Amino acid sequence: MPSESKQARESQKQQFQVAIEARRNLLAEKGMDKDRIAKDPRLKHLQAKLRKTTKRLSVLASLEKKKEDMALAKQQKLEAKAAGKTEEAPKQGKKKQKKEKKEKKKKEE
Repeated sequence: MPSESKQARESQKQQFQVAIEARRNLLAEKGMDKDRIAKDPRLKHLQAKLRKTTKRLSVLASLEKKKEDMALAKQQKLEAKAAGKTEEAPKQGKKKQKKEKKEKKKKEE
């Protein structure tokens, strides 16, 4: 099961970065040129894992931000309700809007 913890993902990211650097150093010590090092399958695999982990970290950050925004909106809504302010009616779907337009046209005719 994949890790959803931000700390776990960050530690994985560091581990992959260290492994990539170690692999590059090993290949350089063997005397490979930069073009062959870039084509190394193990290095490509590690880089792909690093990209995947980085992307997952960004998704986790966006989810945290969304949770904070929703909590703030909920708090503001409760404060507005407590203050006695009336809120706007929720927006209607497109089907209901079309239906209301048709009804208005029929009434006008």
